[in-house]
Amino acid sequence: GKTTDDAPRLEILRGLAAAFAGQRDLGTPKGWEEVASSLSASRNAEVRSLSQTLSVMFGSRAATEKMRKTLADSGAPSVDRIAALDALVRAKDAQAVPVLQGLLEDEALRGPAIRGLAMFDDSKTPAAVLKVYKNLPLIERRDALNTLASRPAYANALFAAVDSKQIPTGDITADLVR
Repeated sequence: GKTTDDAPRLEILRGLAAAFAGQRDLGTPKGWEEVASSLSASRNAEVRSLSQTLSVMFGSRAATEKMRKTLADSGAPSVDRIAALDALVRAKDAQAVPVLQGLLEDEALRGPAIRGLAMFDDSKTPAAVLKVYKNLPLIERRDALNTLASRPAYANALFAAVDSKQIPTGDITADLVR
């Protein structure tokens, strides 16, 4: 918060983001609001993005809502939407799940959305993934299968899809069965 030079800011923000990865609702550090406000005015997009990501990790409702809006905004730059998706998935923001499910039709964000859905237990996810499965490129099919194998309820939908031939048995590999 004491510098306006983006080079050291980036170094510190990257370190904080790496240190707190996978954690959520850490509690907001004293003085963070003022620092985040200053960072959000930076000309550097990565500084702005990392400060928003950290604010989400710290449990900021305003930052989380802003990230949800960015993710849902099809007119926003893809890099910003991917950063928002990543931050919301890391924070395990359940309110982002319907947006993630909607992104299964968006070629630019579909892969990260499929992988992100594995982090949430939502009854609508298997049907949403299975709906797009046949139109997915090979690598995204693998992501879809991994997501469907990530939870018992999802796996039941996967078994039913294989039984009904919605998913070819040849797509199911031994590691996926395990």
